[in-house]
Amino acid sequence: MPNNDLGSLRQAFERAEEEGFFIELMAMEPVMGEGNPGLCVTREFYDLARSLCTQHGSMLIVDSIQAGLRGQGCLSIVDYEGFQDCLVPDMETWSKALNAGQYPLSVVGLSNRAAKLYVVGIYGNTMTTNPRALETAISTLDRVTPELRKNIKDRGDEFVSKLRNLSQELPGTITEVQGTGLLLCAELDPQKLPVVGFWLCRGMV
Repeated sequence: MPNNDLGSLRQAFERAEEEGFFIELMAMEPVMGEGNPGLCVTREFYDLARSLCTQHGSMLIVDSIQAGLRGQGCLSIVDYEGFQDCLVPDMETWSKALNAGQYPLSVVGLSNRAAKLYVVGIYGNTMTTNPRALETAISTLDRVTPELRKNIKDRGDEFVSKLRNLSQELPGTITEVQGTGLLLCAELDPQKLPVVGFWLCRGMV
C-alpha cells in the first residue's frame, strides 16, 4: 500500500474482514530502506496500524534491519522522536546495527503478548545464540554513545541540506531528496542523467 496512507490501511483491514480472511501480521519499516529510501513512517500511520492489528488480533512487526541506528540514532521505533509514548509493536527486528557489518547476526525483540506465544525449542537451529555474534553485538553497542547518536542526526540533516542545494544548482536533474538521519536518497531524472544504465552497460551493479 502507499506509504503513510491511512485510508489504504483502513481499507486493507476492512477488505480482510469483508472477505473473511485473517491478517496474520503486518510488517513495516520505521524508515524505508528500499523503494522509498529515507522516508520515515508517520506517528499517525503507526498508531493506526497498531490499533487495527490489536482490534483484529494481528501481529505488528517493525523491520528495523536496514534503519537500525542510522535512522534516528536509536535502535527502536519506540525511541524515535515523537514516538516515545507510542504502544510497542509485537515484534521488532535488528541486524546490521548490531553486527556493524562484521559478523552474521539478527535479533528479534518481543512484546509481552508475542513472548507468550513463543514456544522454547520450536524455533531453534544451529545458528542461533552464537556466542561470537553476541560478543560482536555487545562490542558494537558499547560504542554507541550519546555523541554518536547526535552525530547521526546532525550529519544526516547536513547531507540532505547539501543534496537539496545541489538539486537547486542542477534543476530537473535531481528530482527528489529525502532522508531520515543517515538513511537518505537523491532521485535522479533517468532522462537527464542515466547513471544506472551507464554503469550497468559497463558491468557495474
